[in-house]
Amino acid sequence: MASVTLEIQDALAVVTISNSPLNLFTWEMLDQLSDIIDEVTAAPIRALLLKANGQHFSAGADVPAMFERLSTHAAEAHLVRHIPLMARLQELPIPTIAAVRGLCLTAGLEIVLRCDLLWASETAQFAQLEAMIGATTLLGGAQILCERAGPARAMEICYSTSIYGVVDFEKWGIVTKILPDAELDGDAVKFAKQLSKGPTRAFQATKRLIRAAAQDGACAADRLVGTVGAPLLETHDMRAGVKAVAEHGARNFKGKFTFQGS
Repeated sequence: MASVTLEIQDALAVVTISNSPLNLFTWEMLDQLSDIIDEVTAAPIRALLLKANGQHFSAGADVPAMFERLSTHAAEAHLVRHIPLMARLQELPIPTIAAVRGLCLTAGLEIVLRCDLLWASETAQFAQLEAMIGATTLLGGAQILCERAGPARAMEICYSTSIYGVVDFEKWGIVTKILPDAELDGDAVKFAKQLSKGPTRAFQATKRLIRAAAQDGACAADRLVGTVGAPLLETHDMRAGVKAVAEHGARNFKGKFTFQGS
């Protein structure tokens, strides 16, 4: 039985981690996630929500299953396959949101950091614990923390192996919204469905500009504005939006690139 599953609700992909009791990750679960990203990419999906069953999002990697007696050659083969998976999740051309409660450690944190938005419950706790077993963040956690919170903070999180509360992670710009535990899943689904009905191509353009600015600075993003912004005028959504403003009517976003009538 798969520990990572996909449910499609209209144009929303809901990806759920389920490996009780602590949702520990294995290489096989990462392969399952990779297959799901393939499905999402091939389907008319316009937003993605990543969540988990149980009290905890994930207590991290199943260390014995993943690393015991693993050779350097075998480890490199796994990482060569799975680091691109993390990049593919991060670069999906649709809005992505992770909903986290309880523990979100090591591999679990590295995966949710690849989502555009990280919503967390009031009891959520985060950590990169890899240094405790003499490892670094093998799925890219250190570099994404650097991008979101700055290099010094990323080093502190990875060096210290401390467990941080949700308030600190929000203050540092890693968590984007804090919610009561009882409201997390419902509000996250509601917001993700709202995004899935929005101007998908505009979201894609915005995401591309923000990624360019985060990686190479605002000037790099400026150079892309014409390339990613001008084609939006040919989309159904922008034409519908402009018409709605002109006529004081309702917007009717479809997520389509080519305008197909009024």
